[in-house]
Amino acid sequence: MITHFGTHDFIELPTPQTYTPATGITRQRRFRMLKTSVPGFTATLTAQGYAWEVSPDEASPFSVVTTIASPELTTTWTLDGNDMEKPLWMLPKVREMFDRMPDLKKRAKIKADIEGLVRGEYTNDARKTVQSIKNEALDAMSTLNPDGNSTQPIELGNTDDIIDGIIKSLVKGVEAWPTAAFVLRKTMVLPPLTNVSPGFANCNKVFTLAALVREEPMIPLNISGELLTLGGYWQKKTPQASQAADGRWTYTVEYWYAEEVDRFIYQVIE
Repeated sequence: MITHFGTHDFIELPTPQTYTPATGITRQRRFRMLKTSVPGFTATLTAQGYAWEVSPDEASPFSVVTTIASPELTTTWTLDGNDMEKPLWMLPKVREMFDRMPDLKKRAKIKADIEGLVRGEYTNDARKTVQSIKNEALDAMSTLNPDGNSTQPIELGNTDDIIDGIIKSLVKGVEAWPTAAFVLRKTMVLPPLTNVSPGFANCNKVFTLAALVREEPMIPLNISGELLTLGGYWQKKTPQASQAADGRWTYTVEYWYAEEVDRFIYQVIE
């Protein structure tokens, strides 16, 4: 008996393979899933160029979907590292401090004051000091009192350390910090006369994890399990298509991971 649990209602069954000189290796991938999941799953297969067959089990709520002729010779998945640099202002502790400031105008002023201080603009201004900037930051982190008329400072114990750290780093010329993220990469090798598109739809759009699984239902379960632990968002980069000397095509598409996303800048597919 097969027991289904978790967010995945389907299981990939053992995959028969055949080989002919004309088409190379073809695979009949088989998936057992709830009947209610079949329409969406087969629609994705159709969009990706697969022929398919559905075999419903009359004695259970499950069906088996078989790809009659896989359009690719091989498909490989990679979950790789992606090293990048982010500005100091994107450090989690710095963002947390500014997120505690509800007034965007005050946020902008404090950031500008720090940058001005580092550039030496306040050298002869005794009123603008590191301590005065700290005081402005504490004042900006405030909420309305119950009477709604005055403000009550919110204490953030490491505010002094954060502002000191930003200023010291910027004075040293350090403007960014290295961080590591993830890249999910799909590589498909297809026959010379394939009619499968590289998949340019939704380029540069950002997928939630649920939307990514719908977009790429063939992600291996061991990798999709890792994606569940990451959560976050995945931006689809422009696919690449290249043809080898023997005529075979290689398609590569990458999805870049981010813990959060600016919905003003990016279109998010839920």
